[in-house]
Amino acid sequence: MPGRLSGARGGTGSGRRCGVLLPLFSLPGAGPIGGLGGVGRWARALAQTGHSVWQVLPPGPTAGWVGNSPYSALSSFALDEAWLGDEGVPTERVDWEAARRLGAARGRRAARELIGSDDLAAFRAAHAAWVEDWGLYAVLRRALGRPWYDWPEGLRDRAPQTLAARRAANAAEVDLEIAAQCAIDRAWQRSRGEVRAAGVEWMGDLPFYPAHDSADVWAHPGLFELRPDGRADLVAGCPPDAYSDTGQYWGNPVYRWAAHRADGFRWWAARLGRQLELFDTARLDHFRGLAATWQIPARAASAAEGSWVESPGDAWVRQVGSGVAGRLVAEDLGVITEEVHALRRRLGAPGSRVVQFAFGDDHAESEHLPERCPEDRVLYSSTHDSPTLAEWMGTLEGEERSRLQAWLGRPVREPGAVQETVQRLYASPARLVVVTVQDVLGLGRGARINRPGEAWGQWEWRLAEADLEAGLPRLEELATASGRRVAR
Repeated sequence: MPGRLSGARGGTGSGRRCGVLLPLFSLPGAGPIGGLGGVGRWARALAQTGHSVWQVLPPGPTAGWVGNSPYSALSSFALDEAWLGDEGVPTERVDWEAARRLGAARGRRAARELIGSDDLAAFRAAHAAWVEDWGLYAVLRRALGRPWYDWPEGLRDRAPQTLAARRAANAAEVDLEIAAQCAIDRAWQRSRGEVRAAGVEWMGDLPFYPAHDSADVWAHPGLFELRPDGRADLVAGCPPDAYSDTGQYWGNPVYRWAAHRADGFRWWAARLGRQLELFDTARLDHFRGLAATWQIPARAASAAEGSWVESPGDAWVRQVGSGVAGRLVAEDLGVITEEVHALRRRLGAPGSRVVQFAFGDDHAESEHLPERCPEDRVLYSSTHDSPTLAEWMGTLEGEERSRLQAWLGRPVREPGAVQETVQRLYASPARLVVVTVQDVLGLGRGARINRPGEAWGQWEWRLAEADLEAGLPRLEELATASGRRVAR
């Protein structure tokens, strides 16, 4: 199945396919979070509708006390223990605290059974590039209760003698953390096998930057623009755009690209390799960062004070991306230059378009319009950061609203406007169309996944069992009518 993005097969031989964006935590199921328990069932149901791609969000361990964003995970390689916590009764929204508590308890039980086993030894050997650092980082972070750059100097700066002493003192705890990762990885691979057996391509999402407080940055500080004390003078974000008039201040430390080039992008290659161990294909979030990144003074009043700094995209494509290009999607949204377009073409990955971006001043020429979307794009109804179609239509004003109404030939608040828009996505030339389940069901504000810039109350939407059942016939109808249905 890997590689089908660049040569997808549809049920009619057209090569046009369709997929769904549904986060793992949004799956209906037992416990405070769906866990992995509903993965196979959903993949089989999705396959029966003729859809052949399931896109999810990053599965790494989230930080809890600074929000639950999967784009600010504590590791680019480890998996969240919450995926194991699927006992109990369903909850209306995701209860991350309870999910972590249940997942950690179940992970510890599974970990103890693995201590001393050949399976654990093989896992440690195969993942030595990250798992030993993760195990110690996780133990220290839990014990010290604060980010790594606030740890005592010897631990913060990774002084060899200090690290060796703490490893020895906490050997049993570190072993349990690593064994827990082995247990979660085994469960994950079983679920991935179920998705593959259903004939569905599982698409992951790789954030461009790791979080500042992460095992990645602690273990590899030389790869990031950090001061000797671990703080950052420059942080990542993006300029003013459709989501924010002042831009977005992400706060991640930016890359020290010279160091990455000097070692042949080894950390990047390992990170992408791990992603493709977990998924069939991967969406590269913020792809334009490989051409240039928006760097903001850490103490700036807003992200608007940042500036563009060139990235070594050509070298990255040659040394990291070229071997797996058929398994990648480039999220090339935002301020996109011809340089970014050229870089994507050199990589050979499809780009991304979102119908909600089609009704600005460039409406008539916009590639976000379904009928104008090029074939080598993935066309989305909405994203994890955007409002649902129903919420978006309900808040549009002025010229943008008038353009949408003229395009639809009906008022945007009229029943059927959302479904008409979704139908037009499926009719587009795009090789792959991805819709959120919320848009298939016409759900509004309460079903939004994330509001950029708001730390709390996000990443909690959960699909109701009744809505899941209601959405499946609609998905089948869309796939069949558009000729995107993959035959089983």
